[in-house]
Amino acid sequence: MPRRRRCLVLVVFAVVAGVWLVLTLMADTPPGLAGSPATNGGNGGVEQRQIAKQAQEMQLQQQELQRQRDDLETQRLQLRQEQAAFEAQRLQGQQRVQPPQHDPPQRFNPPLPPPPPPPPPPPPPPAAAHIQHGGSFSLDQILAMQPTSPIERGEYGPEGPPCLRIWDHTKEAAAFMHIGKAAGTSFRSLYTGTPHQYGCKLHGRGSYSAASSLRGNSGYSCPGSVPCICSEHYDWTPLQKMEDAGIPFAPVAVQRHPVSRAISHFYFARKLPFTAGMKIRKQTLGQYLRDPQSMLETRDPWQDGQNGVSWFSATHVGAWAVRGLKEKDKAYRELLALNATAILDRAITNYQKFLWVGILEKMPESLELLAHAMNYANVPTLSGSNKGPKRPPPSDEEKAKLARLMPLDLFFYHYALRVHNAKYKAFKAAKANGGKCTPDPENKAFRLPYKVPSHDPTTFMPGACASTRFVLSCPDTGIYHHWRYPGLDFEAQERVLPARPGQQKTECANINSCTANINLLG
Repeated sequence: MPRRRRCLVLVVFAVVAGVWLVLTLMADTPPGLAGSPATNGGNGGVEQRQIAKQAQEMQLQQQELQRQRDDLETQRLQLRQEQAAFEAQRLQGQQRVQPPQHDPPQRFNPPLPPPPPPPPPPPPPPAAAHIQHGGSFSLDQILAMQPTSPIERGEYGPEGPPCLRIWDHTKEAAAFMHIGKAAGTSFRSLYTGTPHQYGCKLHGRGSYSAASSLRGNSGYSCPGSVPCICSEHYDWTPLQKMEDAGIPFAPVAVQRHPVSRAISHFYFARKLPFTAGMKIRKQTLGQYLRDPQSMLETRDPWQDGQNGVSWFSATHVGAWAVRGLKEKDKAYRELLALNATAILDRAITNYQKFLWVGILEKMPESLELLAHAMNYANVPTLSGSNKGPKRPPPSDEEKAKLARLMPLDLFFYHYALRVHNAKYKAFKAAKANGGKCTPDPENKAFRLPYKVPSHDPTTFMPGACASTRFVLSCPDTGIYHHWRYPGLDFEAQERVLPARPGQQKTECANINSCTANINLLG
């Protein structure tokens, strides 16, 4: 090969080898060097400065965190020193001082978001479901569930409040239903002795002969004598006879708080002839309420209904209030009285037919309403002509026990109180309006709505009881006492008011053979 060609081949080979070496070196260059000024034309300097700035910021943040940790540790050390000094002072018997208060150390964590609001409470269960699950209502709960009407709030139409009923002395006989131990004796004297502006004079007559003796009378004239069915105790029974016979009448009555009436009746019963030889004569109220046999043998003071429900519903079983009742009639009345819905509906229906029902605890207001209803020239005053001697005041526990014995009477009393308040508010509003009122001849405006929570009286409040003449049942306290009265069917009595699971049965034939002293109501 000529020498020139060999030289040319060597040159080409050297060039190819150099290019290959350069390419190989570029492929092996690290990424950090790829952005150097030699390879990127000067842009690598900017990125390098950014990296350095970030590193500096991270160093500053670490220094700030370290400073905050040092401050926190200093605060903790100071707090421990102050608490140790305080404890030393306390141990040395020096005057006690309050430990220094410090704000909690600041956290460096970001604040947490506020917690979500709690869910609303579930609505109260319906009455039926509440009872089905073994619940009982308190008196406050029962009163809170009662519907209200605009008239109770003093909301009247453009013509003013409804007019209150006034006695028509030319057509209506007078009637006073005397509820025992509710100031009835004092009120009878007021009712028959107060001068009437028309000159009418009320003439007392026996209640059970009234229906026949008044039959056929077409009216009365004043001045003159108007018959007043007001000389005896009676429930709605004779008034129902008069209503059935078409005899117009305007009944009145006085109610009292059930507990205070029961206490008065208890002390009154200790002096009555039928309690001679019985333990009630020597028992205190507290002892009496722990003796179920003594209570059943003298049931009138605490019987549920004696304050009003039995009187207005015509279900009284006492011989001193209803004449001529046979045993089957008494048994039927007792069975009806155990159905709270039926008995309260009947009592309130008849209550709404009354011209006036006074509330002893609100007697000044009640007498104003009476003077308006009876056309008295002046408002009368009530004297205490049948007051008993001073007695030891009952304890709160004794009053609570009596209340649990009378759930229906408490419901009825508070309904009567609602009606009284609505009537008195309307009376004052009409008086302030110059006597202008809206005619209401059938007295519909004051038929206030109500809601009976259950047909079972023992669910009206915790610890409530129910009774017949011979059985006392308190499911919540587990008491079930039966008076084995001679000649009565024991099993039939238990079917009227059966025991419930968990109740402790006790029984006695009479008070002399019964030595049990049970804490009846807890």
